[in-house]
Amino acid sequence: MPLEQPDLLQDAPHLDRMETVAEETLQRQWPQLLGALVDVMDNELQRQGFDPERARKQAAALAAYTGGRNYYLPKGDTLFNALRDDEIFSRWFKGTRIESLRREYRLGQQQIYHIIATQRQLHARRTQPDLFAH
Repeated sequence: MPLEQPDLLQDAPHLDRMETVAEETLQRQWPQLLGALVDVMDNELQRQGFDPERARKQAAALAAYTGGRNYYLPKGDTLFNALRDDEIFSRWFKGTRIESLRREYRLGQQQIYHIIATQRQLHARRTQPDLFAH
């Protein structure tokens, strides 16, 4: 069962409607949100025995990829299922057999096939441009 995470951004209700927030407000508040992100990464990396300096490097890598964009990250079961599905696809792609994945994740064979098909489409969209997009 996934652990409940404290809502670190409970004092930032504007995040629910970021597209309606004035640019000046976002510019004023991003340093605080960046600090919270680095703190979360730092704590997790220390818990796993890694150098906490990696937290800043990871935040910089995340900013290089997603900086300037508004995006949504789910929490709870939605997040954990999405991460699980990505892991299942990655392991299948590297050669783990369907039956092993089914047993390990306690899912049905059809569920595993569905996850792989869905993840295959998601991964293809990330790596292959849409030739017919306008």
